[in-house]
Amino acid sequence: MTNTVPKRAAAILFALTLITLSACSIPTVRAAVVGFIKETYHNCIHLFTGEAKSKGIVQHYALTELPSGFIEIAKRESEASCFTHYQNMNGDDIFLTQSITNHLSVHMDNEHGIISEINLSGMNITIYESDGCIIAIWLQDGYAFDLTVYGDYDLDFIIRLVEAVQLQ
Repeated sequence: MTNTVPKRAAAILFALTLITLSACSIPTVRAAVVGFIKETYHNCIHLFTGEAKSKGIVQHYALTELPSGFIEIAKRESEASCFTHYQNMNGDDIFLTQSITNHLSVHMDNEHGIISEINLSGMNITIYESDGCIIAIWLQDGYAFDLTVYGDYDLDFIIRLVEAVQLQ
């Protein structure tokens, strides 16, 4: 007499996988599970998204509250992204990039920096800190955001900036 428990478990697992993959082929189901997919390697973390529901930027976001001394010095817009550069008199920089999420890919070095995740008002934010640079990456309202700050700033400063990113 042979043990059929492993075969049954494999069949059930296969059926669940097939149902899940089939459900994700439906656009409304897939849209509900859109988020960053994270792959961890020995020297980096790869964050990426799949196909986007929007093929272009129709709503523009910006920092609604600039830190003291910072001014906007450059802005570039396209159908797929909006990039804004802010700088202060000390040469510290803030870069805000809003992008569509269509096959967006970000690699973060986990050998020379610290990577953490925080939840801020229901948004999962990935934070990368290394040698005078802090990067926050998150998804909001169907767009991907990348906030990069160069200078001697702490995590609380970054959190205040992320909270200041609002629809114009």
